[in-house]
Amino acid sequence: MTAGTARLRRWMRAGPRRLARLRHDVERATATTGSAPDSGRPSRLSALLWWLGTGLLALGLLFVNVGVAVSEFHVTPVVAVLAGLGQSAALVLILIRPTAATLLQFLAVAVFAIGMRGGYAVLQGGGESSPGMPGAVVVVPGR
Repeated sequence: MTAGTARLRRWMRAGPRRLARLRHDVERATATTGSAPDSGRPSRLSALLWWLGTGLLALGLLFVNVGVAVSEFHVTPVVAVLAGLGQSAALVLILIRPTAATLLQFLAVAVFAIGMRGGYAVLQGGGESSPGMPGAVVVVPGR
């Protein structure tokens, strides 16, 4: 018997024990961290916290977007809700599909722009902190 063959036989006899020990180590590491070691994936709790945080932020921004769109930009409430839903959904969607989220964001902005009444919309600038600063002028084609 050659040295290589002897080494191969020893390795084959020890294989099941090594595999059982490896399984035990992986199960122990998974139980403590929530994911397999060196898998490159966040733990389940960490992923859920990202979804929860982003979802709550999107829900809060939905109400702010709709309120500002209706009161300051004089957009109808239906258009404001559609644009706000698109923007909030894009915020959550960016976690898994960044390209689709960007397209949805552009679509929401287009809905908002179409829903604005025609003419010039002037955002009030200046104020006490910066009296010389003019407001921003947004040109929207008339209908």
